[in-house]
Amino acid sequence: MDGFNRGLFIVLGVLLVVIGAAGTLVSLGRVPRVDAATTLLPPIVRNRWHDWGTAAWLVVAAAGLVLAVLAFLLIRAQLLPRAGQQISDLLFGGPDDEETHPGRTRVRSAAVVHSIERDLARHPKVRRVRVDISGDRADPRIHARLELSDECDVTRLQSYVTESLTRFTTTTGLDPTRMQVVLSLTGRGGHRVH
Repeated sequence: MDGFNRGLFIVLGVLLVVIGAAGTLVSLGRVPRVDAATTLLPPIVRNRWHDWGTAAWLVVAAAGLVLAVLAFLLIRAQLLPRAGQQISDLLFGGPDDEETHPGRTRVRSAAVVHSIERDLARHPKVRRVRVDISGDRADPRIHARLELSDECDVTRLQSYVTESLTRFTTTTGLDPTRMQVVLSLTGRGGHRVH
């Protein structure tokens, strides 16, 4: 979760606490010049609510369902971080390289991601791999999620990941400045290895 999201959640939390505290104080009669029996909604809104009958409850239920889905997506995005903007396609060769290596070669970013996913998936204890590569060619960052079997030796896996990263750097020319690996052991919570 980045600083902007933390700030947004803090502001939202403070706002909800203030609104809740104000409503509680009004209902307890602690706010001068405000009658505790005052309704929250103006009469025109209450009358419309009663006119709609069952449809009003259906609209509220639909709005609640939409908010619940949005909240789920927000929580999922916070708990399963993405690496950021996907790295763009790699271009080898070009005007500066014409004398020694004429022509250009374009390697799709999906192929680069797939190559490291396949390499990591070769480990016998790795069940599933998901890799995101973000940043640019000068500053690539890798975020990998590996689902492992219970009996996996994490120390050996760490050396395998290091070897895989070395192979990746050799074949692509990308030297990741940051690699975050999240391990999920079957039957256990996730573990983070930096």
